[in-house]
Amino acid sequence: MAIVWTRETVKDRVISGKSGDGNVYRRSFLVRTDDPVQSQAEIVNSCGVAFGDPHPDDGACVLQTFDCKPVDDSGLLYSVSFEYSKPDLQDPGENPGSMPGLTPTWSGSSSVTTGPVFKDVFGDMILNSAGDPLEGLEMEKAEFRLTCTQYFTSHTTWVNGAREYTNTTNSAEWNGGAAGEWKCQGSSAKLNIDNSNQQVVVYWEVTIEFAYRKGGWDLRPWDIGFAQLVDDEGNPSSTGTKRAQIKGQDGKPVRQPVGLDCGGMAVPAGQPPCELFFMVYERKDFMAAFGQVFTPTA
Repeated sequence: MAIVWTRETVKDRVISGKSGDGNVYRRSFLVRTDDPVQSQAEIVNSCGVAFGDPHPDDGACVLQTFDCKPVDDSGLLYSVSFEYSKPDLQDPGENPGSMPGLTPTWSGSSSVTTGPVFKDVFGDMILNSAGDPLEGLEMEKAEFRLTCTQYFTSHTTWVNGAREYTNTTNSAEWNGGAAGEWKCQGSSAKLNIDNSNQQVVVYWEVTIEFAYRKGGWDLRPWDIGFAQLVDDEGNPSSTGTKRAQIKGQDGKPVRQPVGLDCGGMAVPAGQPPCELFFMVYERKDFMAAFGQVFTPTA
């Protein structure tokens, strides 16, 4: 029991296609055996073609299906046909994570934004000539930005990472910035299909952007309001448990917010308000998730 010969038939070489679906190729072989009960698996294997093999003329299309059937009633001659097409872009599932052989790369840029300002370069409050804080001031602020490009074989890994780290800040020193000074601005992703070297490789190219702000991204508003804390007698007190409207020199409730001292009491006229602090962004370990900037070796 043996395969006598195997040869490809030219007349069954077919190519077809449909817009948006890519090409479909068909090939067929005639296989002659010397025994009617020859294993059909051996007949198919004698053609030297396996699932996933690229088509000789188009590496983007790989073997997807085959068919083996006898040509006549003798059981000695078989026709084996193969069909090639582009592989379905499905989650590989068994191999999520970083793309083997592709090293993360870093790049830098800057971006200019406009935002409120109430302190000068020396950290002093910006006041008018009468010593009152100036409100409504804005200035241009240039932000240094880093981008990290990583590669993944599965969308699951980078989608989960983007969801977890977007709008978070660094929990410890990272790329020269103190905790809270780097913020993850978000990610962008592109699906790549590489069919070089007669092998189709599908992977995600993901770029993550970070922005640096000296002093951090936490909220630092003025401590201002229309009411202050008072004791049981109605006197201003930082330990008071009651609230009372702040009154002006005319004895009437103030119409504009008044500066407070971060203790719940109004500050004297002309004195700038205290600065409050609120941590509004969750902090994450950027080093563990992204590493840091490095220069690849040649």
